Parts: sequence; C-alpha cells; structure tokens
Amino acid sequence: MIDYTAILQRKLYSMFNDDSIRDRVCIELDRYGIESHEQETDRVKLAILKIADSDVKEIQAQVDSAKIDYRDILAYAEYPNQMKAGWNITDERLMEIDKQQYEAWLEK
Repeated sequence: MIDYTAILQRKLYSMFNDDSIRDRVCIELDRYGIESHEQETDRVKLAILKIADSDVKEIQAQVDSAKIDYRDILAYAEYPNQMKAGWNITDERLMEIDKQQYEAWLEK
C-alpha cells in the first residue's frame, strides 16, 4: 500500500525549497479535504502537485477543480496518456506506461 502522507511531505520539501512558498502551497492544498465529499485527501494533493509542477497559481486552480470532482485530478495525474487517448479506448500499453511514469514520479 502506498503511504501517500509520507510521499506528500517528501514531495513538498523537494519541490519547494523556500519555506514561505512551501507554507503557501500547504495552505492552498489544505483547502482540499474539508468537505465530506472531498475524498482521498493526500492522494489528491499529490496529484495536484504532479499536475501543477511547482506552479503555485496552477496549484490553486487544481485545488478548485478537485473540490468540484477529485476524480478528474486523479485521472489526469495518474493516467495522463490514457486521458489523452480517451477513456473509451482501452490500451494496455498506455496503461502500463502511465503506471510506470507515475511510480517514477512518486519515487523522485
């Protein structure tokens, strides 16, 4: 099982060296997970970081999107190639590439 909490903390420190920026990002990320329908908090926050790629304004936008439907954020972070191809197309090769790419990102 993936420890999303530990990975999230590690990613925050590796992506944001400046304490004030990291604090700002944490405050922004903490807007997600307040409402009962906002599920899988740390997994979604990691997905937001992956999609936003250190862009604080993009983090804000992705948090807003996650608050509407967190599944979209997870899909675009964890299955980017499959999302580009379309969910109606099942491509085992793309799924494997997405899985490997996401696992490599988590390890960084």
